[in-house]
Amino acid sequence: MKSLENLKGVGPKTLEHLNKLKISNIKDLLEYYPYRYDFFYPQDYKSATEVSKCIVGRISSNIGLSFIKKNLNRLSFKFMTNNALINVVIFNRAFLK
Repeated sequence: MKSLENLKGVGPKTLEHLNKLKISNIKDLLEYYPYRYDFFYPQDYKSATEVSKCIVGRISSNIGLSFIKKNLNRLSFKFMTNNALINVVIFNRAFLK
């Protein structure tokens, strides 16, 4: 397995920080997730109870972007999943378009 010392940009200080996190090789580095990392698994939209969930489907309309105020915008589109058409509205995420 390739050593971390061979990676470009990894010097002695970075190597020391990685070793404190118990990362000793490239496999450990690829499989390391921060302690606040959230995993999302696809669910049926009817069983999704929280706001942040992963639902598989496709966007079935044009994406509309409207500016409400100077610092407030709205992104809206229709989303098709399991033969259900869902209206989606996302605020202040114009960069997603």
